[in-house]
Amino acid sequence: LNCPLQFYLKHVAKIEPAEDISESVEQKLIGNAIHDLLDKIGDLLIERPSDYPRIIGEALQDMDTSVEKAMRKAVLQEHKNSDENKIYIDLSRGKSFLATEVVKKAVTSYLSKLKEDFEQAEKEQYSFKILATEQKLTATVNVDDQAIKLKGFADRIDLRKGLVTLLDYKTGYVDDKGLKCDDLSDIFTGTEHKQLLQLLMYAYLYDRDQGLGVSDQGTANEIQNPKSKIQNPSAPKNVNCQLSTVNFSLPLSP
Repeated sequence: LNCPLQFYLKHVAKIEPAEDISESVEQKLIGNAIHDLLDKIGDLLIERPSDYPRIIGEALQDMDTSVEKAMRKAVLQEHKNSDENKIYIDLSRGKSFLATEVVKKAVTSYLSKLKEDFEQAEKEQYSFKILATEQKLTATVNVDDQAIKLKGFADRIDLRKGLVTLLDYKTGYVDDKGLKCDDLSDIFTGTEHKQLLQLLMYAYLYDRDQGLGVSDQGTANEIQNPKSKIQNPSAPKNVNCQLSTVNFSLPLSP
């Protein structure tokens, strides 16, 4: 969506971009470290969902050590073509220190919200569990007799009140305006609604991957968030996705 040529060079021609030494590097390190930590915590909760108080409590208690390991891992990944023995990593000062503190704050906030989700499910006695983390989703569509393979990675997939909820983590700024639209055709005409398009695509891929039988055309559907409700006949049927305050879910097959 940002640039067709950029997409071709990166994903088709496999040309690696020049190393960036701007602030975007810190943002990338923050994102990679957060994803790594949340995936590990999610995997533990998948294995032992009833043990969530202990898992979340230990994650909060070990936050400093876990974040430092995740940040060092992210730095080494960023310099994967270099000799790691020659890479000096100092997280105690400058931008590296600030980035580490950002990761701690983000993960702490995430764990607090996750604990609330488990506690609310217990209190109101409805189903809530994490089904998968970093789940690869694929599907093949035919366009003008040409088979095109689509793929994506859902950061987390939950089961909430009998609905599958697809979540995507965003560590950068997301404008609420981009998560709302009056006509879903608008998401294909620019980059303003790229996060919304990403989640709709994940919902479509999950449907095709799981064989839930959702129509390609679908029927009228509500995309819900606290500030707006949108109905559009071109939206996939029974889809409710989650990105920050926005939810996209698919009902489980019987």
